[in-house]
Amino acid sequence: MHVLLFSRDQPLATLLGRILRSRWDDAWVYLVADLDEAVPQLETAELVFVDLAAYPRDFARLIQEIRAAWSGPLVALSDERLGPEPQVIALRAGADEAYELPPEPLLYLARIQALLRRTEAERRIRIGRLTLLPETAEALVDDRPLALTPREFRLLHALASRSGRIVRFDELIELVWEGEEVDRSTVRKFVQRLREKLAPEAGVQIIARPGLGYGLKPVSSPNALEQIPRALTLAGPLAAAFAQACLSWLG
Repeated sequence: MHVLLFSRDQPLATLLGRILRSRWDDAWVYLVADLDEAVPQLETAELVFVDLAAYPRDFARLIQEIRAAWSGPLVALSDERLGPEPQVIALRAGADEAYELPPEPLLYLARIQALLRRTEAERRIRIGRLTLLPETAEALVDDRPLALTPREFRLLHALASRSGRIVRFDELIELVWEGEEVDRSTVRKFVQRLREKLAPEAGVQIIARPGLGYGLKPVSSPNALEQIPRALTLAGPLAAAFAQACLSWLG
């Protein structure tokens, strides 16, 4: 677990590391002084702490800046002697939780576990039988992994996170190719690959709006009972009559 602590207090970083490693063996807390120093590590960070005492005059601005650059779980740490006001300000600035210092290990662990569970659940995207896990760039169909390239996942995520509307070509290019020079034919090729991989099993459909872009919508599976008459009609009139009698009996 990669954890960042915005602070100048190395003993606090050491203490937090010990607490976290009692639950996660791979937890390491890295001390950073400001956002410029933290930016290279934010991409892989799983949790961020902000020591409010280290930034007494501008911790709210710091939290807002972190929030603008990162959407993961963020916890403000405040000395209990300062009362609730700094915690309230931190929460209003964008912190997910506010914990008192000095830390109480068991309480910290319980609250962090709850925060991580809640964050993971909020970030999951479910549509049809498809589930997207942005943190690990995984796509699942009924809990079975879907083999996607990183670019295909970004395209699917861009559509799924905006389900219900058409995503324009220029927006898709910005989200998926991040400023690379690509044309609409490239987008169409990737959409076709996604369609082939999703197939009917995913319970979703990529819809095209010519000249505008693409959207993603759930596709409901037809009720099996509703399909019996049609299937048996093709088999002959006696079979169809038998199917209708069966459906009447089933109510």
